[in-house]
Amino acid sequence: METFQFRLREFPDLLPWRQSPFSAETEQKSNQWVRNHLGGLFPDAAQLEEFIDCRLALWPCLAYPDASPERLLAICNWNQLWFRLDDLATYDPQLSTSKESARKAYVHLKNALCHTTDSDYLPARLATMAWQAFSGLSNSQRTRFVGAYGDMLDGFMSEVTYRSGASECDFDTCMDIHRVSGGMTWTLVHLEYGLGIDVSTQMKSHPELEEISRPAIDHTLLTNAILAFRKEYFTGDPMNPVACLIRSRGWDIQRSVDHVQELILDLEKEFIARRDRILAGELGQDPEVCSYLDAVGRWMKGTLRWQFISPRYHGRGWEWNGLTSGWVTITPQRTVITPSPQIGPVSLP
Repeated sequence: METFQFRLREFPDLLPWRQSPFSAETEQKSNQWVRNHLGGLFPDAAQLEEFIDCRLALWPCLAYPDASPERLLAICNWNQLWFRLDDLATYDPQLSTSKESARKAYVHLKNALCHTTDSDYLPARLATMAWQAFSGLSNSQRTRFVGAYGDMLDGFMSEVTYRSGASECDFDTCMDIHRVSGGMTWTLVHLEYGLGIDVSTQMKSHPELEEISRPAIDHTLLTNAILAFRKEYFTGDPMNPVACLIRSRGWDIQRSVDHVQELILDLEKEFIARRDRILAGELGQDPEVCSYLDAVGRWMKGTLRWQFISPRYHGRGWEWNGLTSGWVTITPQRTVITPSPQIGPVSLP
């Protein structure tokens, strides 16, 4: 049985996180929504329940802790649907390797948010239904969200080339594609929605406010690259940045993880520096901008915490022991993290 082992150092702890006070109730409601509406996207009830066991609804409860209960539930439902679409794009034999099949499906999914779909394609109908819950978005936010959602589907298309085996993906290419296919840009629109604010106008006049999303998104993609490595490697998904380093640069897993953790530290420091520059300027007097920037930081750290918690990445029956560093052993069935006092944090200046 193939096994990997590496030292995981502490991730930087420069930003706070917290959990929504409505977490337990919202997670329960969203899971019931999945049972009521998404069953047709699964081969059987057992696989549907395995999906629910991954605690996908907990992610928004950690990433959007200040959202109102109603808006948090809408975000949870949308994200559970998105996770299933992501799984289909990754593992469905037609969508993951056939450009023609993928193109047809993604046209339906793009139309779903424009309310022009009369498709019999179930994922598109479900996307329309979930999207209609976001009645509080402004026109500008809707435009930004739909654009980012379309980019995500284009990113899914780009991944087909690599999942079909037609080409080998290196680290930089993988990151370029993941920045759009990961859907992270529209998840930041959800931050505004959850808080009941709209910074679209400020982003137009101050591009630095939009540009701060880049280190935040890359940070989240790279923490996921490490913590989702087990799932993606053993299910044959070539679009994992750590796996790309191993394949394209000939590095072992330890060197690859060390490199990615250094990048994560740099990105967290870059986000904080960009945030502080914005707060020190004209935009720092805008309470909506201040709320948004605080929320982006909590989104980054809440997402990291959820990635430790979710059995999606660590195997069925996973119960996190609370360790965020140590010796990590991964097999096709399970992640195991054991303590090691000799392993320190990623170097800080």
